[in-house]
Amino acid sequence: MDLNSIKEGAINIAKSVGKKTTDTVESVKVKGKVSSEEKAIKATLLEIGKFVWDRFEEGEIVSEDLIPLCETIRDHYHNIETYKKDLEDKKAGNTPEEEPEVTDSEDEE
Repeated sequence: MDLNSIKEGAINIAKSVGKKTTDTVESVKVKGKVSSEEKAIKATLLEIGKFVWDRFEEGEIVSEDLIPLCETIRDHYHNIETYKKDLEDKKAGNTPEEEPEVTDSEDEE
């Protein structure tokens, strides 16, 4: 093997590494853009959900299909309040003899 062959091999390796680095950087940039778009979608979906929830709370029915979902949310809010009250009672030394009553929900997490 002569010096020129070694030199050409090193140049080819450097070019290959450079291309892979460029490809990786481009891939990371695209993934970042996709992630930003997905976050924007989630934020907008949350806004839509808040809008629907607010209408439901005001007694306006946006869609019959959404009523069960809104009722599930209401159940979760009820459970949160029950848990908070139970905690306050325990801190005050008033320990209930049984577990607090929570509302069952089909969408338990």
